Amino acid sequence: MTTTRLLIVEDDEDIRSQMQWALGNDYEVLTATNARQALSVLDEQAPVAAVITDQRMPETILTPDRVLTGIDVLVDQKFSMLQGHSVGLVTNQTGIDLRGRRAIDLIAAAPNVRLTAIFSPEHGLMGTADSDVPNSRDLLTSRPVWSLYGSTRRPTSAMLKDITLLVFDIQDVGVRYYTYLTTLIYVMEEAAKQKIPVLVLDRPNPINGRVVEGPLMDPDLQSFTAPHPIPVRTGMTIGEFAKLAAAERKIPVSLTVVPMVGWDRDHWFDETGLPWVNPSPNIRSVTQALLYSGVGLLEATNLSVGRGTDMPFEVIGAPWMAIVPEDWWRRPAIIISSEVLPQPLGPTMTTKRPAPTVSAMFSSAGTAPSRPA
Repeated sequence: MTTTRLLIVEDDEDIRSQMQWALGNDYEVLTATNARQALSVLDEQAPVAAVITDQRMPETILTPDRVLTGIDVLVDQKFSMLQGHSVGLVTNQTGIDLRGRRAIDLIAAAPNVRLTAIFSPEHGLMGTADSDVPNSRDLLTSRPVWSLYGSTRRPTSAMLKDITLLVFDIQDVGVRYYTYLTTLIYVMEEAAKQKIPVLVLDRPNPINGRVVEGPLMDPDLQSFTAPHPIPVRTGMTIGEFAKLAAAERKIPVSLTVVPMVGWDRDHWFDETGLPWVNPSPNIRSVTQALLYSGVGLLEATNLSVGRGTDMPFEVIGAPWMAIVPEDWWRRPAIIISSEVLPQPLGPTMTTKRPAPTVSAMFSSAGTAPSRPA
């Protein structure tokens, strides 16, 4: 009787051993640690009834519907760019690889690499805070977590002590006033002062890298939500922005960007095959990221944009919009949506800026602007 032969492809030795033990009594189990070894095994040991592997086989050749981010490239290169360094990692909940593993844990476990400290941006390491964030400690690695959205918004010399390389791995949303861009600039500026090189792990622009929209920022209006004179909708990845800002601001930083593999500028995030993680509490989908690039401008007015509701940036409204004229559609107006809904809307979560209860709003729940149907 011929024993059925299985091939397990897994780069984690413990998982590979456990699977081999669990299946070994009933099957002939072959193993490989990556795609290259797997191909060799298949050539030498065929036939194999089934191949068991992760969502993305370790070190596999990229398929057209998959994108590798900077952290995935580091993993495939066995963290060779970090060898011998004491690393400070600027990251949050979006800093994960294609398999959903935290960059924190991957770098902490990398051989000949020391993860010295973690730095978190606005909303904190978990991406849920809606006010100033205190310093803390990561529960899994016990590394200190320095907040860059608390008593200081720049890494201090004390925070950077003993760090020889700063790594930045945060998902941006492609909009000028998203504060992760400012944090990146501050990190590069402070790193330059301490002569610490910066490594940016690139990630997709979730609302694509082809469309650039909105006016340039006026230079005299620079602030934490307006760090650099670029259009509202940037059309850039976080790595491209880092290069642009460093060059145009003449930041004397040693900057390296680890590029993505397989990303096309026309790609929206949901076309990359990457797992979606809310980059901040009120951006929970690609549609909301796109709407934020326009509706977010209204936050400086007396309108609510739906923060604190189940539909942030998909609605706008105010108490004084209670009466909607029957002929509203005949009157001059800026219509950013598909319909007007005379219904109450109130906050469903606690935020630092709760949405007021309104009785009328424009809903942008129809086809998202600039997005192909």
